[in-house]
Amino acid sequence: MYKEKNLTKPRIGSVALNAALLALSMALGLVALFSMLEIVLTISAHLIVATIDSATRGKYALVTVRNVWLLGGGAIWLGIIIYCLDYFFKHWRERRIQRRYLALLAIEVAIILLQMLITG
Repeated sequence: MYKEKNLTKPRIGSVALNAALLALSMALGLVALFSMLEIVLTISAHLIVATIDSATRGKYALVTVRNVWLLGGGAIWLGIIIYCLDYFFKHWRERRIQRRYLALLAIEVAIILLQMLITG
């Protein structure tokens, strides 16, 4: 099989590393989703407080913003997971998959660090 497609046989350690990077990117993706939620709520709270006089309407507006973000962000996160799993199972023999997952992890860590900077 490997000689027909001109591929080298993958090492077990490389496949395990790819699987570990995939699992880590999925878990960190969920944390990044909630970090983005905190960023959105922090920014929208400042905007809502500045524009709405009623505290009750402001609370409902924040709840609506949170629900919309979780629905949209959850759909985006699910799409990224499906894409990553599909890509992993199609290209699990290749070394370039590690660079892609490391880039995804770097983006997720940057989102979490940005959340720490914005919300304090």
